[in-house]
Amino acid sequence: MAAVLNYPAVSISDILSRFEEEVPKTSSRDALVKLFCSQIVPFISNHPILEPLRSRWIAKQQALAYDINKSEQDTLEEIQNAFAKISNDLQASTDNSIQSQITKIENILRGKDKYYSPPIYVVLFDELKQLLELALAAGHADVCKKYCKLNSHSKSVQKDPAQKTRWGLLNEQGVVYKILSSEEASEVKNDPNLFRIPPDIHWIDETFIELFAIVPSLSKTYESKRATQSDQTHDPAVVWWWMQGALRFWSTPHSHFEQPTRRPKTQTDCSKHFTKLCEVSVWREIEDAKRGNPSRSKAFVYTDTFFRNGLRTLTNEIIAFLSNPDISTESSSCTFELQLNDNELWILVTPNNSEVERLYLQKFHDGEHQDGSSTLRFVKKLFQQPQGGKIEVELVYKSESIAKYINRLCLPKDLKKLFFHTSHGGRVQFNGIKITAENNPLANMELILKELRKNHQKAKI
Repeated sequence: MAAVLNYPAVSISDILSRFEEEVPKTSSRDALVKLFCSQIVPFISNHPILEPLRSRWIAKQQALAYDINKSEQDTLEEIQNAFAKISNDLQASTDNSIQSQITKIENILRGKDKYYSPPIYVVLFDELKQLLELALAAGHADVCKKYCKLNSHSKSVQKDPAQKTRWGLLNEQGVVYKILSSEEASEVKNDPNLFRIPPDIHWIDETFIELFAIVPSLSKTYESKRATQSDQTHDPAVVWWWMQGALRFWSTPHSHFEQPTRRPKTQTDCSKHFTKLCEVSVWREIEDAKRGNPSRSKAFVYTDTFFRNGLRTLTNEIIAFLSNPDISTESSSCTFELQLNDNELWILVTPNNSEVERLYLQKFHDGEHQDGSSTLRFVKKLFQQPQGGKIEVELVYKSESIAKYINRLCLPKDLKKLFFHTSHGGRVQFNGIKITAENNPLANMELILKELRKNHQKAKI
């Protein structure tokens, strides 16, 4: 493989063409997985000419991951708010099933009830739907219509719930001429003229929940997660993420998953346990192909279709990149400068030497201290050393820390890494109130700007 990796840049297209010619000739899945994990993926991973393109794919992956994380947080927040309102509307209900369901949801939110799968917002959404179903059955349609779209349909019901099935005898004209008791019907059970008479019914209009409108962001969460599935072979960034995973699983030994697993005691344990089971399941798809295991199960992630379509997507992207590499290698820089106005923290953003954008970060409370709250005093210390340096803060309470102060600044995660590092207790190394990041591997500029602008808009509402 070393010879392939040392081919000159002009031969990249030729190498990819050879791979594309070889893939259709590979009939078995084992050989296909081996071809990708031992040649194709390492070639794309290691060729220096493709570094800018790989960086672009990784940035897109980070943006997708951010969207998933943000939408999941929004969904969970919506569910919690909806539950607070619904439980408040139903607090006067004396129905035991309703109160029991409310308690169940509260226990899940507090981490008292354990579950393995799926994510907590899906579990809570299902339980919330069940709560509204119980409320409707108990006659609280006025509450349900606040959170659901109600509809009605005709339904047949028994007139008298106590009425039992009756039996009769038919005459030659097919008309019941005699009603029998249960004992009499038992005596003539083989009589072909014995006829079963069902209980009397009548039709009523029944109200039902046609649509749950309590969590509108849930569909967005599903869409954001759907965009990262392995069958999305039209997106090179997604394909590359799964290709890298295949390469990682190819070199992962079975011993990696053989650590003793203790019985889950908390919800965090359950979630980690389930995640590990999923990871083992996907690893097995690669491992079985690597070992030629005849007792394997069907592959759901690393399918033949994924590898064949994925290679075509990556090849097209690479060829387009090679035809105009300057588009992808263009320098990406951005300057960030913190600004404190009284007790409000702002940030000045200048991407690629363009116009300055002023974005709101946080407003601090005055507090009992004459110089303001503890976080505000920490920020003032930063501005006392605008060029950066070692910052030390006296912590009044054991629960306080520099890390907590930094988190309260509402800076995106990647931006915190640029302004601060090596924080411990009451000390932190500060890089100055103004920094310039250019092609920095620690930061995704597009993601940082997206989050800053979103928080700014949210604060203005």
